[in-house]
Amino acid sequence: QIDRRSPNRLDRILRLTSYRVRIPSPVTTRIQRNNTIDGLLYEPAEPTDRAIVFLPWFKDRNTEKAEWICQFLAGSGYKVFFMPMGYQFGRAPKGYGSGSYIGKGGGADHLQEWARQAVLDVRRSREWLLKTQGVHPQRLGILGISLGGFIGALSYGVCPEFRSAAIVLAGGN
Repeated sequence: QIDRRSPNRLDRILRLTSYRVRIPSPVTTRIQRNNTIDGLLYEPAEPTDRAIVFLPWFKDRNTEKAEWICQFLAGSGYKVFFMPMGYQFGRAPKGYGSGSYIGKGGGADHLQEWARQAVLDVRRSREWLLKTQGVHPQRLGILGISLGGFIGALSYGVCPEFRSAAIVLAGGN
């Protein structure tokens, strides 16, 4: 499901269009709201066949700073899919802040399952961009910051279909 968002001030200045996108995760967890990739797609004013899957840092109260990065990249001519990983933002269980359930959900097995879901969600997002957004397979990369950098590096390592990756401040605290 894809829904156009009302443009904000920066979207208008950069001549962007943004959409809320809901894609079923290939992994089912016991937390229902975690079973959907609830992301944001930013499209530049000019058509393009190049795109970035953006993976955010561990915890934040809202998406504002991450969206600034996506808006800047879209303003530079890339489609950008902001993909919250499992248990982040709208995928977090009720009563938990964004990302906090990642470390509180039940030990090493929980973290392993979370990482597995994150990589499979990146792959699913990649497939969606290629099939529905006119992205060329050779022009799709990953940008991960902090915790997103760990998942970005892991995804890049196990998904040879990605041609480029930018890993920023992974473990940068």
